[in-house]
Amino acid sequence: MFFLNISIIIPTLNRLVDLQKFISSLEEQTYLANELIIVDQSDNDLTKEFITNYSNLQKKINVKYLYSPEKSLTKARNFGIKHIGESCDLVAFFDDDVILNSDYLSEIINFFENDKQMVYKAATGYIQRKKWKSKISFLFKLFFLQEEKDGKFKINGLPTYPENKSKIYSVEFFSGCNMIFRKEIFNEFSFDNRLKKYCYMEDADFSFRLTRKYKGVFIPTAICIHNQSTINRLKFKELTSFFIQNYVYLFKKNIKKTPANIFAFIWSIFGLIFISLLTFKFRKVAGYFSGLLKVFLKREDSFDR
Repeated sequence: MFFLNISIIIPTLNRLVDLQKFISSLEEQTYLANELIIVDQSDNDLTKEFITNYSNLQKKINVKYLYSPEKSLTKARNFGIKHIGESCDLVAFFDDDVILNSDYLSEIINFFENDKQMVYKAATGYIQRKKWKSKISFLFKLFFLQEEKDGKFKINGLPTYPENKSKIYSVEFFSGCNMIFRKEIFNEFSFDNRLKKYCYMEDADFSFRLTRKYKGVFIPTAICIHNQSTINRLKFKELTSFFIQNYVYLFKKNIKKTPANIFAFIWSIFGLIFISLLTFKFRKVAGYFSGLLKVFLKREDSFDR
């Protein structure tokens, strides 16, 4: 028998069909959440109408519908945090295009129930997706870029994804599409409201700051599928421009400026451009240079100054 209560916060933007699939997987959980907080940033009332009229869901879970006119993932999450119920013990964040295995929440709750000393303050589950294979994957290691490894941060500030799914182990990075925290950490931490629009690497920023003080864990038996909906995705050039702007910002914000760290940071940016040229992804290259130029001119458009 479980005693911990879990609240789920879902920011959503014009993705009603994806959200409906997530909610269906939420209803099928072997352990039901106590609370679902929908933070809607959509341009229409379709999501509001669906949530309001979905009486079957509201019989099972306490549903709170919130509307936020500003389109910002970090601000939506912080807005949702303000409305967490008093009885909540854990707070889970999912993307609206995620589908949970039926025992996802029970696996998470079971772990935290057994963590009697409350050693761990955060957790992430296993994201089921196709393995990315490439003949040049070694270049990602060479340039200190993101890869599947141990769920820790590299010296340049980029995270890695948990690779070993056969055991539970400590990690520093919690992927934004599925991350769970003990409620009390929000007395100290919040998502960076300076990040706007796509809010690239907001999960890396939050994870890095949190794990400088507290421990986090990877629970491979808590499995979800991230469908990566094509709705509201940025164009290639804009996406890479946002990434490089936010990467520079977060490196300045979070990482110690030792010679080794600075070299790894510059080397990784060179690597991003080199790999994109090598694979003929010229729109990516244009995006990287566009972002770097905006950083140099101090005219970044990916976060509030």
